[in-house]
Amino acid sequence: MTIENNQTIFDAISNIMINVDIEKDTIDAGKAGKYDAFTIDSVLKKIRPLLAANKLIMSIKHKLVESQYIDVESAYGKKTKHNVIIETFIEMKHVSGENLEFQAIGEGSDNGDKAISKAQTDSYKKIILQMFAISDGDDKDKIANDKDEEIKNVSKKIYQNIMIRQGINCNWPNYAIWQG
Repeated sequence: MTIENNQTIFDAISNIMINVDIEKDTIDAGKAGKYDAFTIDSVLKKIRPLLAANKLIMSIKHKLVESQYIDVESAYGKKTKHNVIIETFIEMKHVSGENLEFQAIGEGSDNGDKAISKAQTDSYKKIILQMFAISDGDDKDKIANDKDEEIKNVSKKIYQNIMIRQGINCNWPNYAIWQG
């Protein structure tokens, strides 16, 4: 990969898009079985050297949007589930002095203390995958769920409220907002 001295931030992002190659990891979810997915570790392992080679750095900031505890019944008894929504902002800075801001929403749920970090990881990974046009190959609309419409309406309302507070006019369902 050849880097020009007069490279812009858009050239740098384009170079990363051309050169990134990420494969999904096989995740063992215990009793729930195995599945293939991008992990934040595998994504960063591939992206980090490309960012450095293209003279880009990212700064990240998370903001807790919503947090709720819900009592749920499972095969193992009653548990309290912690659900959170996180808003993540990444500022990408280039050696040229140019910068871009990216934003995404992440959701996390856990019976223990990991809901917030799951939501942060979710939104961080979404931004990186969308920023560099990395497809996960999954069509989220392919599998229908009888709760999809209800979930979509709640998520849409939360998402729109966040964007309104930020003064951003955007179209649902585009989670990642690219501001230049």
